[in-house]
Amino acid sequence: METRIRTILKYGLALLLMSLWLAPATFAQGQRPSPERMKARMEANMEDTIQQLGLTDEKAALVRPIFQSSMEKRMEMMKNRQDREAMRTKMLELDQETETELAKVLSDKEMKAYKKLREERRAQRPRTRGPRQGGSF
Repeated sequence: METRIRTILKYGLALLLMSLWLAPATFAQGQRPSPERMKARMEANMEDTIQQLGLTDEKAALVRPIFQSSMEKRMEMMKNRQDREAMRTKMLELDQETETELAKVLSDKEMKAYKKLREERRAQRPRTRGPRQGGSF
């Protein structure tokens, strides 16, 4: 009987230690990605947007700096976190600014396609904290 209790305690302790070892990895999944990973994802998204819109090399060369500027401003905002509402307002302003700059370069048809693509991407995002707004590309 005593051997059985020791075996149960030994396996119980092993299970407890294993769960403590795995716990940080489990909880880390809910954390925000690193700035480098976010930037890489934004750049991939930018290139995908250019491809999806079917832009010529000339137009793509004009659009990339607009997206790049927006991305850098977005990264800076995320680095200097503020309260959620203030950040949401600034992000929406940045989205509008980006859209205004794009409208100077893209045709009406391309802008319409861009807005449609942006809305489709918003709809695909997981909703973690209420409705999302903004997100330029």
